[in-house]
Amino acid sequence: MLRSLLLMLVCGLTLVPPGTAQDTGRSLLSAARKQAASARGKTGEERKQALEESLRILRLVPERFPEETAAVARAWLEIGRTERRLSRPEAALKALETACSFEGEERTICMALHDLATLHKKARRFERAREALRRIIDDHPAQAMARARALVRLASLHRAARETKEAEELLRQCLKEHGDLWRQSIDALDALAALKLRAGRLEEARTLLETHGAAIKARFQGTKHENRVDAALGRMKSRARLEKKKDGGR
Repeated sequence: MLRSLLLMLVCGLTLVPPGTAQDTGRSLLSAARKQAASARGKTGEERKQALEESLRILRLVPERFPEETAAVARAWLEIGRTERRLSRPEAALKALETACSFEGEERTICMALHDLATLHKKARRFERAREALRRIIDDHPAQAMARARALVRLASLHRAARETKEAEELLRQCLKEHGDLWRQSIDALDALAALKLRAGRLEEARTLLETHGAAIKARFQGTKHENRVDAALGRMKSRARLEKKKDGGR
């Protein structure tokens, strides 16, 4: 009898559902992420149920732990992302905008703004996508990686609208202000060279690759990023040579 009681007690402790007394905002976030991860590889109703359960847990965070500002902001971010996975863009937009309302949670805000830009772009609301990216650039200078990525993404939107001058200015700004970030520097230089190549300004593209490429290579020489930087620069130079052949070998 005693053994049976002990077994029931152990089972009860291990099967406590999310949202009980010993939870915190962070522990609920962890539980929700595990639940969302379980949806991978699933389809149809089974996938939907896993994501809906993740949403249920996420919504407990602001409800039960409103004082945990960081966890609440992150919960709204993940609610938005999960709603997007469920193909509910309007619900996703509302959740992401809520995530942006938590003053001081800059990292989470920038992630939410990038996600908002993606949703607006997909819906062809290009001006709103630009606004989201501009908010990162103007309002969150301390978030270097998010800001550099926003500069490159905003440049891409301008390039798509054939606003070449604005796109070039943003890419040069990224190179100037975030040259210590190897991936963002490479992305900005690659996009800038592409602008020149598409405009038929081949010599300008090659000059860019030589000058900025040499500076980037020198900056990351001897670091853990050196091999990746060298490989990326090699691909860019190869593309410029191919363009040269297409132009008649000039």
